[in-house]
Parts: sequence; structure tokens; C-alpha cells
Amino acid sequence: MYIPAVVAVFIDPLIFDTRYLIIDLIWIPILILPHCLLKKSYLYKIAATIYFISGAMQILHWIVIRGPITVTSLIIITNTNSEEAMDFVSLKTPYQLLILIPYIYIFIKSLSARSDVKAINLNRIVAIVILSGSFIFIAENAIGGRLIRKSVPQVVKVSLSFVEQVKHYQSRSNESISKEVVATTLDENEQQTFILILGESASRRHMSIYGSKRNTSPKLSARTDIKVFDNVVSPFSSTIMGILSIMSASNLEHKLLPENEVDLVDVFHSAGFKTYWISNQFPVGHMGQQDCNVLQSVRLYQIC
Repeated sequence: MYIPAVVAVFIDPLIFDTRYLIIDLIWIPILILPHCLLKKSYLYKIAATIYFISGAMQILHWIVIRGPITVTSLIIITNTNSEEAMDFVSLKTPYQLLILIPYIYIFIKSLSARSDVKAINLNRIVAIVILSGSFIFIAENAIGGRLIRKSVPQVVKVSLSFVEQVKHYQSRSNESISKEVVATTLDENEQQTFILILGESASRRHMSIYGSKRNTSPKLSARTDIKVFDNVVSPFSSTIMGILSIMSASNLEHKLLPENEVDLVDVFHSAGFKTYWISNQFPVGHMGQQDCNVLQSVRLYQIC
């Protein structure tokens, strides 16, 4: 369990939170308690496997992303197909991934090691004190309403938050009633077509139209019929959360509940338009089609 911490400290000690290392130590007595009581080796192996998977996730994340696991990073990862992921990983230093070899070896050896609780030369009173301390710490945070936020491992906390985000997106995708707002076309007798293009994974710092020294956008720079906004940034780094914000009246300063939000599709629908949503997001996984589903309703003709 110390290998993920060593990797984190090696990559960026300034953002590594030692509190999660302490939390991991607190949960060890809880996880091995069933084995101690029932004397079943498979319970010990289950606990070891849980810590191995959690540690492997942390190691990979620190090496590839250069930071701890977060809800945003999980959303980004689940919106990335395997080809994009391999291309991204190939840009990193592959030799750092070799740390997984001793980590896997230690895990395999731990499964074959003697796990009989009788072999653990530990004073019974000390064991009771340690176990009691773990229960007290967890109970105190649970009573104070801080169980998930303050007393569970980082992977668990982020995973639970991720599940909550998925539920939120699914609740949004299940909405099938458009909100009616006051909206009219400029000319009711003329057919109009509006196209909104949302681009991602591109920095304006690489575009000459935003001041880059390299002439990367000559055709855009030559146009005189466009308005360039150079003081606007996306509220989130992930596609889904960014779309939820920029397509509606909700923002970071004034967050609205889903039932109170009005998005662009509501506006165009109220004005009598047929709306289509075309996406190139990879349609696999929990979040793969959320950028499509989040705006799906009876007024949206979806093409994903």
C-alpha cells in the first residue's frame, strides 16, 4: 500500500495528501477483521485484492495524469476511447510504468504468504486498541456527517461521487418534457438554420486568431463577419460538465437545479425549431453517450 504513496511523492509531493495514507492505515484493521474472526484465508485475500486494485488505480493515475484521482478525471477517462487513451499514454514516459512489476509481484506473494492470524505475533490488547481507534475515527466522522468526505480512501470517495454524477446525468437524460419559454424567430415567414459547433481538446493558445505567433488559423483570421471573444473560458475541463453549464443558464457562480434550468434546446424548441444533436463521442461506457443523453428529450432529434 506504500508504493502508490512513493509514486505520488516522487511525481509531485506538493499535491500528495498524506491524510489519505493515514485513512488507508485506519481501514486495514476493519478489512482484516472478518478474517481474524472467521479464520478464513479467502477473506484475507479479498482484503488484499481490494487494496491492490485501489493502489494500481492510484499508481496509473499518478503516472499518466500526474495527480490524484478526482471525479473530473474519471469523467474524462470514461469519455475517452481506447485508441485515444493509448495515444495519450504513449506520450508519457513508459519506463515509469515499470513500477507496476514489483507492485504486482508483492501482491502475488502476499496472496501465497501465510495469513493465519495465529502467525501474527501481536499483543491482543494492542490489537484491540488499534481496532477500537479505527472504529472510533470512522464512527466520529459518520456521526458528524463527514464519513465520505473525511474518512474513506480517496478511490472510494471519488468512485461514490462519480456514481452520484452518473445518476444526475441519467436523471437529466430521462427528462422528456421541454420547458416552454418566450422565444420567437426573427422572421416567422422565413426558414432559418442555426449551427452551433462545440469544439474540445484544443487550446486557444495554439490559434493565431487568439494571438499565437504561428499562423494556425489563417482562414478564420481573414474573416470579417465573426466576433472573437478572447475573455471566455470553459467552466469545466470535462466535456459533459462543460456542456451542462454552457448550454444552460446555470454557471459556477449561480448554480441552478436541473428542474429550474433552461437550455438552448428549450429556447429553440419554444421558437418552433427542430433541433438535432450530432456527437462524435465514443458510445461506450457509462458516460460515453451522456453528452447526447443530457439533452435528449421529445424535442431533440438525436444523432450520435
